[in-house]
Formats: sequence, structure tokens, C-alpha cells
Amino acid sequence: MDYGWILEKCFEIEEKITHWRRAIHALAEVRFETHRTQELIASELGKMGLFARFVGGGVVCEIQGTGVRGASHGEDGVSSARFTRGDSTFPLTNNDGKYMEKVTGKGKILPKSHDKKGCVLLRADIDALPITEMTELEFGAKNGNMHACGHDIHAASLLGAAFVLADNRDKFSGTVKLAFQSAEETLLGAKCMIEAGVLENPRVEACFALHTVVGTEYETGSVIIPSGELSAPYADFFKFVVLGEGGHGAIPQESKNAALSGAAMAVALEELASNGDGSFSLSVCQINSGDAPNVIPERCEICGTLRTLHPKAREASLGQMEKICKNISALYGCTSSVELTSGTNALFCDEKLAKSAEECLKLAYNSSKVQANASILHTPDREVRASTPSEDFAVFATQAPSLLVGLCAGKGSDGFSYPLHNPRVIFDEGALPFGAAIYTALAVNLL
Repeated sequence: MDYGWILEKCFEIEEKITHWRRAIHALAEVRFETHRTQELIASELGKMGLFARFVGGGVVCEIQGTGVRGASHGEDGVSSARFTRGDSTFPLTNNDGKYMEKVTGKGKILPKSHDKKGCVLLRADIDALPITEMTELEFGAKNGNMHACGHDIHAASLLGAAFVLADNRDKFSGTVKLAFQSAEETLLGAKCMIEAGVLENPRVEACFALHTVVGTEYETGSVIIPSGELSAPYADFFKFVVLGEGGHGAIPQESKNAALSGAAMAVALEELASNGDGSFSLSVCQINSGDAPNVIPERCEICGTLRTLHPKAREASLGQMEKICKNISALYGCTSSVELTSGTNALFCDEKLAKSAEECLKLAYNSSKVQANASILHTPDREVRASTPSEDFAVFATQAPSLLVGLCAGKGSDGFSYPLHNPRVIFDEGALPFGAAIYTALAVNLL
């Protein structure tokens, strides 16, 4: 199969993809409140002749191929990882039992499909972070939020793939399902879309996603494919609530200071992480307490995130955290309780998909007329993979064979030195046509 056309087509619309990225970046909406972003995406899909639906807090549309599905091995020797369709126990429903209802309003039900030629899902997250942007970009967000994790790159790349796929339906058979997902940063969005039935009608056989990587010395557009199954850890968001007795700041002996207890707990939690064996990472990211400088607060909240590589490490870490905080709060005459506000399991990438992706992406890059220094890479060892931030795409991976790849979007030596989630992080927009090509190639290869 010829894959060279994919990168060429994506570079032909580079200006269009860049425009989409900047528009989404400027909107920078968070959690499930991505209404304007969803409207923009749905509008652009409509211009391509595609019908967008609001599903589980996100946007979904389908592109039906008109080509003939080939053998599992093409003349070029690329092995396409194929999967047998089985009977489904879905669709799932959300809490009120209404199939395919949008979390923030009424949506439309996905039509029943009788397609038997296969279905691949391409997912892009679209939510930003609640941090104030400090990049001084002309299209920077001005609303106190920021696309500091590259989700605007993902969304624009998927729109680019939609454009190319819709214009080249004869190159594939079956169905490509596009999912623009909200609330990845809160680790809730994937679950909502799945519960709303996004993997059904037609049943999805495989899922793909990408994530931007910045600050490495890999050329922009390079692809990092996991070398083993584990590509992102278990993740939990926690909240410790400390309760004491409030009082006047001038007579602390008559109160039980929840803020003081909370501060000691935060230090102890960080020490637990720094003295650990490397099987987990823990960060305290929020401490909320008090309303006035002369009033001793009776309540303090400590929030943060725990990342672990194995279920046993997760269980042990949570147990240690709870024990430490209970003892410290008692020392200050307070009480404490812990709540896991959200979380996701570890992401396991399918090895067959990884091998197939490597082969087809190498062909797409090397057989194209586009001159690029980008390359297809593997994470060299478990240590690199273990440092990867969590991804709620992991929930998709529990339902169908899945693969998440890294898209390099700026070398540190070229000035792209700030990390993800930093208010000054900037991405190399030269990665955009590569992102669109990755989504397109992975779908075409499998179908």
C-alpha cells in the first residue's frame, strides 16, 4: 500500500490546520465546559460535509470509506493488526439512562450502523487547564485558562485528519470514528464518552490517540511509540480534608489550627514521595484554608496527585498517605479524611498495534515527497515510559486494543524548553501536519 500521499496531503493543508489550532488555543475551555470549542469543531466538520454529534460531553462524527478492504499484508509487507469483531454487551448508558445524551445538554443518538468492514476510533482531547497563560502569543488565551498540555495540537491535528480522510474515502474501507473529548485533565472525559456509547454503532475495533512531547532533542514531527505495553501509570487525584476548631488569631491556644495541621501534612506527603523507592510519584498541588489573616481556620484541604506503576504500589502508597495524615492531624488535635476525587488505570498499549504503527508510519514518512528530518522512535526503556504523565485514554484501552503515540513538537535547543503544564510552554506548530498524518495513517493502515 502507498502511504506517501498522506503526509503530502496533510502538508497541503498546513495553513488550515494552524488556523484551527490557534482558534482552539485562544478559546481555552476547561473540564466539561468546552462548549465554544465543541461548536467550532462541529462547525468545521460540517464544512467538510461531515455530521457532528454531541456525545458524552464531546463531539463525535464518522467517515465512511468507499475502498475495498485488502488482505492483512499488502505488497509492501506492512502487517496490519486486525481484530475479530465479537458480540457486544454495549451500549452503556449514563446515569439517567438516556442513550447518547450530552453531559451538558441534549445530544443526538448515533445512528444504527450495519457496517461489517471494521471501525477505528481516533481520539483527541480538547480541554485546557485552569492556569493563566504567560506566553505572549498573539493568539494566547485571555480568560485565565491555557492549552498548556497540547490538547489544541491534538484537536487541530484530528480536524486535519478528518479533512484528508473525508477527501480520500477511496483509500480505505469501513468506518473512521472521530472523538473530540472533553475533561481529560480531570480524568473523567473518556469514561463519560464510553458510558454514552461512543464505542458502539458501529463497534470500535481499535483506538488511537497521540500526545505532544516538548523539550526533547528529537526533531519536530518525530513519533515516539511505546516499546512495551505500559505507557502511562495509574493516576489518582486525592483530597485530604482536615477539621479543627477555629478561633481568634491572637489566642491560638484556644483553637485547633487546621491550616497548621494541613501544612505539616503537606510537608510529610512530599517527604514520603522523595524517600520512596521510585515505584510512585506524589505531588501536593493545592492547599486551601482560611479567609482572613487574623482568623484561625477550622478547615483545610490538601489536594494533589499520586502516580503509580503497579496496583500493589498504588494500594501501599495510599495506605501510607492516609496513615501519615491521620497521625499528624491527631498531633494538632484535628481529624482528617481522604477522598479520591478521580483517577484512571494505567494505559496498556497493544503491542500488535505498536508494531503495525511503526511500519506504516515509517512508510508514510519515508515514501513522501515532503522533506523532513522527523523519525519514528521507540522509548528506550521502562524508565522513560514510567515518567510519562497519566492519560484517561487508558479507559478506552480497557474496552478495545489501543495505542497512544508521542508527537514531538519542539526541541529544547530550539527554544522550546518549558515543560507541559507550565504557563510559558510553547509548541512548535510545525508538528501539526505530522499530527494529522499520524492519525490518518494509523486509521488507513488498520482499515
